[in-house]
Amino acid sequence: MIPGRDGRDSTVEGPRGRNGVDGVDGVNGKDGRDGIDGKDGRNGVDGKDGAPGKDGVSDIPGSVGERGIEGERGIPGPGMSKEAIVQLVMDLKRRGSI
Repeated sequence: MIPGRDGRDSTVEGPRGRNGVDGVDGVNGKDGRDGIDGKDGRNGVDGKDGAPGKDGVSDIPGSVGERGIEGERGIPGPGMSKEAIVQLVMDLKRRGSI
């Protein structure tokens, strides 16, 4: 038998070996105690209630006043078509006015 040429290196990783000797497990610790000796979160004494505040502006709106006279009517003029209104609104939107 005549030996051939060396083959290509493998692209598949082989198994990993162990990195060292595992130590012996230590002795288990003792169980801890429950927190029965702990204190409440509020240990201080509550102070007396403060004096009431002064009257201020209420958030509740008052009654509505009388309705004023109706304003004058505008001067009649030529109306705008639906297409013209759409163009006007699109132009205002493009300018950032609305």
